[in-house]
Amino acid sequence: MDVLSSFIIVPFVRDNQQIGLLFAGDRETECFVDTHNFYAAIASQVLIALNNANIYSKMEYMAVRDGLTGIFNRRHLTEKLASVLDKAQDDDLTVSLALFDIDKFKSVNDTYGHLFGDDVIKRAASTANKCVKGNGGFCGRYGGEEFVMVFPGKGIDKVMPIIEEFHEEIREQRLQYKEQEVQFRVSVGLTCYPEICKEPDELLNRADWAMYYSKQHGRDRITVDSDEIRDKAKEEA
Repeated sequence: MDVLSSFIIVPFVRDNQQIGLLFAGDRETECFVDTHNFYAAIASQVLIALNNANIYSKMEYMAVRDGLTGIFNRRHLTEKLASVLDKAQDDDLTVSLALFDIDKFKSVNDTYGHLFGDDVIKRAASTANKCVKGNGGFCGRYGGEEFVMVFPGKGIDKVMPIIEEFHEEIREQRLQYKEQEVQFRVSVGLTCYPEICKEPDELLNRADWAMYYSKQHGRDRITVDSDEIRDKAKEEA
């Protein structure tokens, strides 16, 4: 500013809010007396570019995110998991996967209403997302009240304490419904490639059977996949 004799400032305004400034300066005096329209036109074009970039960013976000929870939607989750498993096969890496379901969710909807049910889903998703982000993984909404948590590069021994902590944190959740505090529970199935599941394409199915076993044996529990667990779950289905 010490060497500028003249300058012009044109604000970027969107929805009656200033979001930025175009600043130009020159050593000559009165350099911008007759150029205001020129710089206003530049500012207008920059604002259009910013708006387009913002719209594109939102569309990108919506393409991969679940509309209710903000975590990955099923399509992007399965694509990302496939990519991770391809890399795991190529580089001989371990991948652990947990699939969990909100227990008695229909009863939650029937008792408290669907809006409250949405709050339960969002709370479960945010708790899962915080867990995976802190441990190098990712998660997504697999179905209505089903969620998948993926931990690339981690075996069962490392992931089991993480899932136990997540499970306990879910138990501690409290949601307010009118004057009432409401809790919810989840059932979890946990498996791992290649420690337990030798075929990467079967990873989700194996986690699903383990979760089903949790559901059939009292809910609110974690079941680690095994051939025995899978066979028992299939017999009980």
